[in-house]
Amino acid sequence: MVFSRFNNVVDAGEDVIVYNSITGAVIKIPKARYDLANQDLIKMGFVVKQDDDIYSYSYFYNNSIYKTEELNIVIATSLNCNLSCVYCFEKNARSDKSITPEVIESIYTFINKKKHLPIHITWFGGEPMLQHKAISNLSEKLLQEDGLKFDATMITNGTIMPDDFIDAIDRYHIKSLQITLDGTEKAHDSKRFFKTGKGSFQTIINNIKRLLERTKATIIIKVNVDRNNIIEFDNLRNYIKDNLQVDYPKERVLLTTNFVRNKTDFIGAENCLSCSEYFDFLIAHGAPYRIPTLKGVCPLRKQGYYVIGPDGSICKCLEHLGKDDYSIGNISKFETSRAKQSRLAFANSPLTDPVCSQCSILPICGGGCPNERENLRGPYRPCPAEKFRLNDIIKNLYEKK
Repeated sequence: MVFSRFNNVVDAGEDVIVYNSITGAVIKIPKARYDLANQDLIKMGFVVKQDDDIYSYSYFYNNSIYKTEELNIVIATSLNCNLSCVYCFEKNARSDKSITPEVIESIYTFINKKKHLPIHITWFGGEPMLQHKAISNLSEKLLQEDGLKFDATMITNGTIMPDDFIDAIDRYHIKSLQITLDGTEKAHDSKRFFKTGKGSFQTIINNIKRLLERTKATIIIKVNVDRNNIIEFDNLRNYIKDNLQVDYPKERVLLTTNFVRNKTDFIGAENCLSCSEYFDFLIAHGAPYRIPTLKGVCPLRKQGYYVIGPDGSICKCLEHLGKDDYSIGNISKFETSRAKQSRLAFANSPLTDPVCSQCSILPICGGGCPNERENLRGPYRPCPAEKFRLNDIIKNLYEKK
C-alpha cells in the first residue's frame, strides 16, 4: 500500500489537512496518524494499492473521450468580423469565408441523423451575426423536422441585431447570448472597436436592452480582464445594475469574467494576468472557494463534439478554425480522418507525461489546454491556478466541511 499521488497535504500545526483530488475527500488528522496503516485513510482513498489511483483516473479520463450521449456542434457562420479587437486569438485566421447554402444543407443532414441525441448548437465566428440569415435558415429547417430537439447559444460581439432576428430568437431556441464588454465605455472602446476605429460600447448596450425587452434569452456579459482594465469590473457591475437590471430579474443578465491570454503576441500582451493573479482577482471580488471537480478531457479530444467552419471544414477546437492543417474532414460528405482525430484525442496526453502523471492535482486539472500542451517549451506548462493556490483552497474546504 502507498499514499495516493493525488493527496494534497497542508500543515495545520499538530495536524495535517489532506485533500484527495480524485475522490474529493478531505480529512484533518494528527500528523502521527497520517500513516499507511490508518483504516480511515484506506477507506477514504488516501492510501491505495500501487498505481490504483492513476489507473482509476485514467479510466475516467479515457472514458470521457468516447461518451456520445449528446451532440455538441459549434457552427462558425463566418470567419470575418466587423470589429478589430486588439487581443483577438483569431486574427491570423480571418478571411472573407462565409457559410454557403450547401454547407447549411450538409449540417442539417448531419444533425438530422443524430436527432435521437440531445443536440446543443453554438453559433460562433468571426462574428456569427454577419451571416444571421444563415442562422435563420438552418434554425427554420431544424424546427420543421419531426422529433428533432435542440437548444442553442450564441457567442457574439453584440453589435449586429436586426429587428426580425431579435423577434425570432426564442423561436430559434437560442437560450443565451454571450457578449463581451471590457469595462465601461472608455475602457471597452479602447480594446473593442469597429474597423473604422469607432467604439462599440453604446451599440452593444442598446442591443442588450432590445434583447432584454423582446426575448427570453439570458444575456451573459463577459469581461476579459487584464492589468489595465481590472478595476473596470466593479465599474461595469455598477453600470449594469443601474442601466440594465432595473426592470429585469438578475438571472436574465449574468456578469462573468475571463482573463486575456497572449495567443498572438499582440501589442499590450505584457499586461496579461497570470492564472494565479486571475484567481486572486476572483476571490477579491466575492467568488467563493469552490470544491475542485474531477475533470475529464477537453472537448477537443471528445467524440460528439465538432466545430464546423463556414466552408464546411470540421475541426475540434475554436482555435483551429481557418487552419487547414487541423481540419479532420468536411461536413459535405462527413468523411473524417481517423489518423487526425485519434492524434488529437491521444497526443500529448497528461496521463503519460512524466510530470503531469505524478502531479497531485491532475484529476482536477485534466492536463490543461491540449493546444498549449502541444507547444510545451522548457519548464512552461499550462497549469491552473489551483496548482499555486491549493493550500488556501484546502483550508477553506475543510472549514466548510
